[in-house]
Amino acid sequence: MLQSVLSLIPNFAMTCFLLPVSLCKRIQYVLTRFWWDQKLGETKICWVSWEKLTQPKSLGGLGFYDIQAFNQAFLAKLAWRLITAPDCLFSRIILGKYCHKTSFLKVETNTSISHGWRGILKGRDLLLQHLGKVIGNGETTSVWNDSWIQPKKNLKPFGPVFEQDKDLMVADILTRETKEWNVERINRLLPELASFIFSIKPSVLENRDSFIWPLQKSGVYSVKSGYFSLQEAQITRNKLLFENRLSTTTEVFHLSIRALKEWEQAQIANPTLSGPRLKPPLQLSPLPDSTVFCNTDAAWKSDSAGIAWIFTDSSSTVLQQKALSLNHVSSPCMAEAIAIRGALLNAASLHFTNIYLRSDSQGLIKAINQKVWTIDLYGILSDIDYLAFSL
Repeated sequence: MLQSVLSLIPNFAMTCFLLPVSLCKRIQYVLTRFWWDQKLGETKICWVSWEKLTQPKSLGGLGFYDIQAFNQAFLAKLAWRLITAPDCLFSRIILGKYCHKTSFLKVETNTSISHGWRGILKGRDLLLQHLGKVIGNGETTSVWNDSWIQPKKNLKPFGPVFEQDKDLMVADILTRETKEWNVERINRLLPELASFIFSIKPSVLENRDSFIWPLQKSGVYSVKSGYFSLQEAQITRNKLLFENRLSTTTEVFHLSIRALKEWEQAQIANPTLSGPRLKPPLQLSPLPDSTVFCNTDAAWKSDSAGIAWIFTDSSSTVLQQKALSLNHVSSPCMAEAIAIRGALLNAASLHFTNIYLRSDSQGLIKAINQKVWTIDLYGILSDIDYLAFSL
């Protein structure tokens, strides 16, 4: 009752405005009294602090919502909209009013701003704790200031930077012709991070960079993940104050991910006795005779991969086939994705416009069809999406 009804009553207001601290405390008081009291007007002793009750169950709490943290997590959703969809009507109005002189991520708070804008900036501050970038063409990502090498670990280059390199963008360490990494320059500038950089596959079709939220596998911010990151930050502060234990940023980051995974595991429904329902087989409409069939496959071992594709017509006559070996491939799924991108690029050069693509990587095909671009495959999947609509 407390978790499913009472805690959710103020949700609508929390999605739009920053609630005053006094109001949050009042809501917390009502929830506390509902939990501990037995009769109306009869106040009982609170044997456990509210801070303890709001901790995850894995840490001895009951997982109740912290109203202030939940409010900020909701407001971060608005900030995420401004960052990832700057061309929508909401973003154009808000950014045009408040960010015409500086970017949204750098604008400062002052005493004269509106209450609504103050709440959005509060949500932005949450995003800035973990915000990362995935590489498309590298034009808008700073080599030194943005978290782009391993956003999940918040890995950034460090050390003294030469004056001529302080404004370096990721596009500057890509070759202009092939849009692949400039090996010589990377080994000179960032030798200790070269292996991590080479495992990133940027877009070869000039697709733009994108912001990502690394606490989610999809890279898309969710209120749930934002709330857990705030909870872990609060636990870390308490450890520092009361136990004199200092946690690093990386440790807080990993604790947030662990708490989120624990919560997701707890939400998995128990399987029914009747078993899963089978979906009916997919009925395909007849394909035109001009259809070109493309089969792709990949083999992966350690850091290397072999990819191949073949084009055939409706009578199974081979039209074109190709095989390549690659290095710095981080996963089998990445190898399969590179094979599909290579096949589509090859099809574009051969002027094939009606293609039926087949791959044995079900998860990858699902991600392509649903446009769920994971962090490590962003550059490749953005190219595949562009080619799929341009052929």
